[in-house]
Amino acid sequence: MSEQISKHTIAVLVILTVVVSFLGTWTVMNEVNKVKVDSSVSKSSPTEQYASSGKVTLNIIDPETTRGRVTLDIKG
Repeated sequence: MSEQISKHTIAVLVILTVVVSFLGTWTVMNEVNKVKVDSSVSKSSPTEQYASSGKVTLNIIDPETTRGRVTLDIKG
């Protein structure tokens, strides 16, 4: 009484797998092409590591009052 999957069902599943794979790949490639790259950063010289600089200050407040939060101020 073992039931077997028909060849027609396997063919439909293979076709659906290929279609889903194609649509997923196309969607990812489409989103990657929408990404804008800042040319000032990408064209920096090999010796210049960063195109700009900034200052980061991290203040850790009393853990009892923050309940796991961290405050991070980034000032340029």
